[in-house]
Amino acid sequence: MTTIAELRIPAEEFALEEAFAACPDLKIDVLQGVAHNSPGLSNLVWLEASDHEDADEALSGDDTVGEVSNLGDVDGRWLYSIEWSTPVAVAIAVLLEDATMLGATGEKGSWSFRVLFPQRSALSIAATIFEEYDIDLRIERIYELGGTGEHGEYDLTDEQREALVAALEEGYFKIPRDATLGSIADDLGISHQALSERLRRANEILAEAALGPAPEESRSAEVDD
Repeated sequence: MTTIAELRIPAEEFALEEAFAACPDLKIDVLQGVAHNSPGLSNLVWLEASDHEDADEALSGDDTVGEVSNLGDVDGRWLYSIEWSTPVAVAIAVLLEDATMLGATGEKGSWSFRVLFPQRSALSIAATIFEEYDIDLRIERIYELGGTGEHGEYDLTDEQREALVAALEEGYFKIPRDATLGSIADDLGISHQALSERLRRANEILAEAALGPAPEESRSAEVDD
């Protein structure tokens, strides 16, 4: 059964231990992977810190980081491309071999992840490999996507769950994508718009399950738009 796991890894066993020590208020939100011709693994990340120069120096001086590129800032957050060193790249590859990253954040000497596994066994395999390498992968929470009942544990409709599972299995969430909305919609026998709406609503339900409902003022603003 499809599983969403909330995981945590100490920075000293994963990445940016030195950067977090040098810049205590540094926060990294992983945005997505970057496909390019370099041998390492890169991510686009949002960076937050009270002192940009200190954060920039802390990143550049961390042994777990290879290439670092500042791509610009938006409202006090800076967009970076970070190429990881080989050990970090290998750890990420193990974690995501049969899974999809829904979110990752590093701050205060720790990393937290939300990862979607198509089968619970994929999580077990990843945890076993991390244990063999003495990496403290902590499983803090597990959700089963679906389950018994009309809507399943997340209040997903059958159509929403079908769309989400199809998108996952066909590689729509991979970077780069292995499938398009159009191809998945054709396989399901529905329109592109219907699939898009089902995935958007399903993602909203999953986000609310993890973060809680959006504030009322945010919902009012969406309605006004």
